Amino acid sequence: MPKSRVSGEDREALARQLSNVYVAIFQDLTYAYPDDAGWFEKDQARLLRLVEQRGPFQVYLVDLPALGKHLDQALASRAYGCSGLPLGGKGPGHVQMPQFLRQLYLRVFDESGSLKENYNVEALYLLRQILYGAKRTSVQCSDENVEKEINEFIQVDASLPSPEKFWTEADPPSTVIPQTYGGFAKSERYTAKVSQLPVEKRAETTRFLVNLDVVSRLICAALGRYDPLQWRMRHGPGAISVKSYLGNKYSFVAWGDRLESVYPVADYGHHDYAAWVDDVQIQSLKDLLAEGQQKSGTPLTLFGESYSRLIDVPKSFTKPRLIAAEPGEHQWCQQNMKAYMYSRVERGWISNFVRFTDQSLNQRLCLEGSRMGRLATIDLSAASDRVSCHAVGNLFRSRQEVLQALRASRTRYIQVKHAVPRKGNPVLETLELRKFSTMGSACTFPVETLMFLASTLAAVLTVRGRPVNKRNILELVGEVAVFGDDIVVPSDSRELFRTGP
Repeated sequence: MPKSRVSGEDREALARQLSNVYVAIFQDLTYAYPDDAGWFEKDQARLLRLVEQRGPFQVYLVDLPALGKHLDQALASRAYGCSGLPLGGKGPGHVQMPQFLRQLYLRVFDESGSLKENYNVEALYLLRQILYGAKRTSVQCSDENVEKEINEFIQVDASLPSPEKFWTEADPPSTVIPQTYGGFAKSERYTAKVSQLPVEKRAETTRFLVNLDVVSRLICAALGRYDPLQWRMRHGPGAISVKSYLGNKYSFVAWGDRLESVYPVADYGHHDYAAWVDDVQIQSLKDLLAEGQQKSGTPLTLFGESYSRLIDVPKSFTKPRLIAAEPGEHQWCQQNMKAYMYSRVERGWISNFVRFTDQSLNQRLCLEGSRMGRLATIDLSAASDRVSCHAVGNLFRSRQEVLQALRASRTRYIQVKHAVPRKGNPVLETLELRKFSTMGSACTFPVETLMFLASTLAAVLTVRGRPVNKRNILELVGEVAVFGDDIVVPSDSRELFRTGP
């Protein structure tokens, strides 16, 4: 189904369309298996009755995909068991299959629930078409669900350690980095976690942290030196947090001291020095505009710094996707860092494991893993929201100019507008972020990808007792792939990966 953002009367129209689609699918079933037409007529009636009871979006977008996920797990384990889900209940008798769509299930599994050696591929295709047919339909979820996701966003951020002083200063000296970040193996935050593990796990986890430091150095070496002048400055495709009302998105009015410390506005905020001189001459106009915005309730800065705004976009019926509209000045510089990381990764050995613009590597290994069982996929909850500044500092500690640029372009404050008014609490809330960055920053995806790649490579080499060097890393080609929080690892290393930062 195509993605759409709907509400009100449009929701009713979409619900009717979805029901019509499923009626048509059941017609296809009768054409494919005419002898079972009576069974499919009853299945269609069961489905439509449940739609009346629970609502169309709950059934089509939540209940059926949940049954689909249970089916996938049964295929992986080669055995089907009762799910306890709506439409997943067993009928009378000894047959393990659900009553709903039983005639299709019995072409894939036998009556005891075991996967048939020569199962019917067409029946499996039709099962998945019914169960997953509407999964990708995007419907604007309720304010209550938006508010639930906002509260989880706030709670996850509060669970992270506060950023070190390095991340809050406008222009810290270079000596601060080695003093603050001695590596994962020497970090008290991680060694304290190791000490809480069972005794038999401590030695292996300690080796993992040591190996993670080595992998981090190899990744930083592969990236090479970062010089912003070599990469294009540009705006990103997303929304920005505050418009300057100057009528020109290239006229920056909130270029703060932290950005200036790495990206001087004369060099990076204008196409030439003449434009910079002209811009300086109209600075008084900018000041007046900024003052006017402060009075109108849309300030350009909070606490003297540019800030982002948390916004929700459709993802699923039960939860939205939360992203941050970044300050235009920060976004401008983040795109420069993104271009550097994308280009250097593409040209070096890291491209064997990471393709920033191509997910086919992960897809191929996921398919291979489902067939052979030697590879596993990792599903991390709110992955990008859990990457701490402390972890990023240790990952890039040997590439100081990169770390300084990430600090300078990082947005510290975010403005959150609650979807549901809370008694006695403000609707508009300002948070000082603990996470490294949010979805919306151009740096989030490449940084989290490299973080998870380093953890994966370190985990595999630790489990297998191999020294960490480039040769041994390259032997893992075809076993490891990372695309943001979509991670493929060898099955033997899955648990140790989860203990990482």
